[in-house]
Amino acid sequence: MSTNPAFFQNAAAEWIEHHCKINRLKPKTVAMYKAAIQKLTTAFYGRDISTIQHAELLRLLDVIQAKRVAGAVANHTATTTRLLFRWARGRLGLAQDPTEGLRNPARIRRRDRTLTRDEIRVLWRACDAAGYPWGHALRLQMLTGQRIGEIGAIRRSDVDGDFWIMSRNKTEKRIDIFLTKTAKAILAECPNFGAGAAYFSASAGSSGLRSDVFNNALKRHIRPRLEAAALELGLDPIAQHWTPHDIRRSVRSGLTGWAGVFPDVAERTLNHALSGIRSNYDFADYLGHVADALRKWEGELLRILAGEAPVVVPFNREVVL
Repeated sequence: MSTNPAFFQNAAAEWIEHHCKINRLKPKTVAMYKAAIQKLTTAFYGRDISTIQHAELLRLLDVIQAKRVAGAVANHTATTTRLLFRWARGRLGLAQDPTEGLRNPARIRRRDRTLTRDEIRVLWRACDAAGYPWGHALRLQMLTGQRIGEIGAIRRSDVDGDFWIMSRNKTEKRIDIFLTKTAKAILAECPNFGAGAAYFSASAGSSGLRSDVFNNALKRHIRPRLEAAALELGLDPIAQHWTPHDIRRSVRSGLTGWAGVFPDVAERTLNHALSGIRSNYDFADYLGHVADALRKWEGELLRILAGEAPVVVPFNREVVL
């Protein structure tokens, strides 16, 4: 095929190299853009980019959306398409931009799912029955509230005494996560594949548990055990769908709603990036605050697992450092 820059695949390859380089995108984000470009290239390979029409793009997005329940893939493809053609109009002198008026095809509903106290009990018991590595990883997430991909990537070299030194995360900023007694007990049960190996691994420590494989793992190892766990505890089965990120949301809600942790401290405990003017001015060391928050949450989680009802806990300004 010709190297003519007007051919769609050549223009797309040039754009993605330019876009990713100047924006210094993370590998995961780069992979998402490349996946979207691959879908477009498959549809328009060999075409002069100036001949592609608005209606063709709409039909392609309809096809992509029909194959994906969530709609996020179609929306990201639409966003990538708009960026590509706006770049091409300036660089290749397109007479018109076929993406004008091209909207994201899917409406994404913000998730607000949190697990009830009884659901947390059932899930913990199912994870206990499932065992290593998936059950152990999810129980550590229930204790710390960290992202499941970060949980799956933790290595023995990341743990220093009572702290998990987390440098590889979404915010790209180091945070030291306090490991409570229960959290350390879970890690102690993991097979030791070497100092630099992953704690949670399905491949003898050579790699951790990626977030994108958890859906299939849950179907195989965790969800089949939920009914028996509920029966054993004398509770109703978990009827509503849940995801690992819903566990993270549940921990965040429980920190403030059940354990009496200040919202600001709860946000830092989950390593949420600060927004607005605070991101430029708040560089305080929250180490002691986060450690105290996780101690409180462990205590509350143990009460949940014991079947105790929640108690309204007043906010306490005294922090154990």
